[in-house]
Amino acid sequence: MFRLILKAALILWPALALLTAAPAMAQPSLETEAEVNAFPLTEDFLARMEAIQTELQALNLTGQEEDTNAGEPVTLDSLTAGVEAKPDVMAVLTKHQVKPRDYIVGYFALMSSLAAAEAENEPQLIDELGDVNPEHLAFGREYKARIQQLIGE
Repeated sequence: MFRLILKAALILWPALALLTAAPAMAQPSLETEAEVNAFPLTEDFLARMEAIQTELQALNLTGQEEDTNAGEPVTLDSLTAGVEAKPDVMAVLTKHQVKPRDYIVGYFALMSSLAAAEAENEPQLIDELGDVNPEHLAFGREYKARIQQLIGE
């Protein structure tokens, strides 16, 4: 599961860096993995994330980047705080009724579901699938193309 989330994080990191200006990749804790794995993925949530992503891409967020404390771990809390500190991003999330924490955790859950679906046919990663929420795996299979488009893969 950890490798799948790291693979997914590598895909997402450019988008998160734009929002948070985080200098280093997060090392997910067991709590983080559990929270991501428990996130309820639905077609409605995916549709809202697609709409959010479309609107965020139209914004010029580069001027909203903030300094981060070098050496401090990047966590779901710090990523959420980074999103909350950006009024333009918050306006888009509010419009689509997505909380900042749900945006961050949900994005990781979507990436994890995609990574799990793609790992099914990779023997070296098959052991990692045991830790993946089976509903996420099924969601990743069903909505693979949409998730890939969402994250820019």
